[in-house]
Amino acid sequence: MPTSLSELAASLDELVPEVLRRTGTPGLSVAAAHGDALLSRAYGWHDVAAGRAMAPESIFPVGSMSKLYTAIAVLQLIEDGLVGLHDPVDAHLDGVRCANPLGARRVTVYDLLTFRSGLAVDTPASSLEPPPPLRDHLALAYAGARGREYAGAAPRWSSRVGERYHYSNLGIATLGLLVEQRNARRLSLSEYLRRRLFEPLGMTATWLSDWRYAEPDPARTCGYACYGGLAIPSPEIRSADFPADGVHTTPREHLRLLRALMACGALDGERILRPESVRLMLTPQVSMEGSDGVWPSEGWQTGLVAILTDLGRHHRRFGHPGAHPWGWWGSAWAYPRLDCAVVVCANGWDMLGWHNPANRDATAVVADAVAAFFGREHGAPARDPRRSWAWKRAFVAGALLAERTGGTLGVTAPLSHEPPPDAAVHGAGWDADGFRAGLLAGGEPPIDPSRAAQLLRSAPDAPPPEQLEALLADLGMAYGCPLPLWMWPEGEQPALL
Repeated sequence: MPTSLSELAASLDELVPEVLRRTGTPGLSVAAAHGDALLSRAYGWHDVAAGRAMAPESIFPVGSMSKLYTAIAVLQLIEDGLVGLHDPVDAHLDGVRCANPLGARRVTVYDLLTFRSGLAVDTPASSLEPPPPLRDHLALAYAGARGREYAGAAPRWSSRVGERYHYSNLGIATLGLLVEQRNARRLSLSEYLRRRLFEPLGMTATWLSDWRYAEPDPARTCGYACYGGLAIPSPEIRSADFPADGVHTTPREHLRLLRALMACGALDGERILRPESVRLMLTPQVSMEGSDGVWPSEGWQTGLVAILTDLGRHHRRFGHPGAHPWGWWGSAWAYPRLDCAVVVCANGWDMLGWHNPANRDATAVVADAVAAFFGREHGAPARDPRRSWAWKRAFVAGALLAERTGGTLGVTAPLSHEPPPDAAVHGAGWDADGFRAGLLAGGEPPIDPSRAAQLLRSAPDAPPPEQLEALLADLGMAYGCPLPLWMWPEGEQPALL
C-alpha cells in the first residue's frame, strides 16, 4: 500500500470507531482511490445478532446512489440514437402518461434528469410487500393526484414543467421504464444494467433489485434504525421506485463507477459513456439552493442527476449520496482536482437526526475526512501519530476555551495553562496534557479573527485536519463550530470575514 494510503488507513482506524461510537451506527465500510491506488476498510458489525463483522465485501442497498446508474443508462440510449434528450418522455413509455396537469409544456427526458418535471418531492414508493411491476406502479402513480405520504396529504405535482428543482424518486423510476421500453433488446432494467454497466466495470457483486424477492440476499448487511446509542433491526421496506433506489453493491465496486466518470467514461479499457456525455452529466444544469427541504443545498447544483458542490474550489466534487429506509446510509463523491474518490456505506439510519434539520451522518463525516486527508497531503505539517483520541479531544477543548475567552470575550489576561485536577473533571475521555496543549496553542491574548480562524488547523499540536469534525462532534457540536464566533450585525463585521 502506498505511504499516503497507509497513513490514511491508520487515521481511519482511529477515526471510524469513534464516529460509530458517537453516532450509534453498528457498522461502516469505506473504499477510497487516489490515482491508481486503492484502499478498502470495514468496521463494526455486518450483523449484530449473528456476531458477523463488517467486511469490504459486505453488500449494501445504496438507495439514491442508484439514480446515477439509471441516468447513465438513459445517456447510453441517447448515444445509441434511440432516445432524444429533449424528447417528450411519455412518447417512449408505451401508454404510460407522464403529463404535468399544471401545464407549460410536455415533460421531457431532460426535465426528469434535472428534476424539473414539476413532480413533487416524494419518498421511494415504499411497502412491506413485494411491489407491483414497474409499468403497473407508474401507471397507477400517474393516475392519482396525490402522493402516498401521510395518506395523500401532498399533491403529486407541485409546479409547472421547468419551473423549479424538486427531487423526485418517481421521475427517476419513469426513466427506468423508458430504458426498459427503448433499449434495443427490450431487456429489463436490471439485466440492461448488468450487461451495459456492471459487467464492463467489473462489478461482479453488484445488482439492481426490484424489491420483489421472497427473502433478502444473505450477503446484504442487516440494517438498523438508530436512536442515539440504540440500534434496532429495520423492517424489510421495499421500493416500487427501484430504478431510483434498487442497486445493491459494495463501496469498493461503486467506487469503480466514480472512477470511470472521473476518467471521461472509461475504466480499465471499458467505456460506458462517451466523454461528451460525461461532460454533460457533470455540467451544472440547475441550482438546488432553496429548492426543497431534502438537501443542505447552499451552493449545490445538479447536472444530469449527478450532484455538484463546491464549484470553482480546489475540493469541488461530484457524486450522489444514498439511503434506504430505515437501515442504510451512504456517501459517494469524486474530487477531480484532488485525484481521489471515496464511497462510504453504513448500516444505520439516524431516526431523529433526519430531518430536524438533517445532521451529519457517519458516512458523510468519514467521506469528508478522506477528502480532507488528500487535500492536506502535500505540505501539511506532520502530526504526532501517538496522540490518543482523548488527548486530541482535550486539546480541542482547551484551544476552544482559549479562543472563546481571548477572542469572543476580548479578555486580555492570559488563562492559566494549568489544567484542573482530574478529580475536578466530570465525564469520560479527559486528558490533562492534551487540555494544557490546547490552552497553550491559543497563545497570548487578545486573539484576532485571523488567528481564531486558523487555530485548530495551524497549531503545531493540532489534530490531523481529517479528524477535526469528528472530534468537534464528539465534544457536542451539532451544526458547526464557527471560528471566530461573530455575534454582530453583518455590516459591522471586519473585512477579513
